[in-house]
Amino acid sequence: SFPAAWTLNGVSTPHNTGLSPMDRVFIGSPDGYPKPQTPEVLPRTLVLGARALKVRLTTPGQEDLYRMQVAIPGLTYLQTMGSTDVLLTLYGPAHPTQLVAQDDNSGYKQQARLRRWLVPGTYRVQVRHATPTGTGAYGLKAWQPVEEVAWPA
Repeated sequence: SFPAAWTLNGVSTPHNTGLSPMDRVFIGSPDGYPKPQTPEVLPRTLVLGARALKVRLTTPGQEDLYRMQVAIPGLTYLQTMGSTDVLLTLYGPAHPTQLVAQDDNSGYKQQARLRRWLVPGTYRVQVRHATPTGTGAYGLKAWQPVEEVAWPA
């Protein structure tokens, strides 16, 4: 079961004591997440406050994964740039598959943008095209506005 606090829509699921046929198909499918971490797909580093990364989705279905370290609690922005329509997903900090937030088109035109208060920890950021067959270039930037960071006493 999933408590309502774990979902984006606030709806919980009932307790389940067994795996349904659909559960078994999903677990064994290539859509199960997280995907195996081979050296070729280990997360790249996304540094808060650094210049935007310029990246290209070259293969349909490609998922780019980034590791982001948050040292100071505060309001944090993640934003994509460019003309490629991408989805942006944030996981962590307690576990690399714990969903924090997801966005499609909250930024300029078809760009993704997240605005969340984050606690210190290591987060995973996933970027993928909005359509299963899509490819294209995008930019990715993360930052914390100085005036909205909780400075330690």
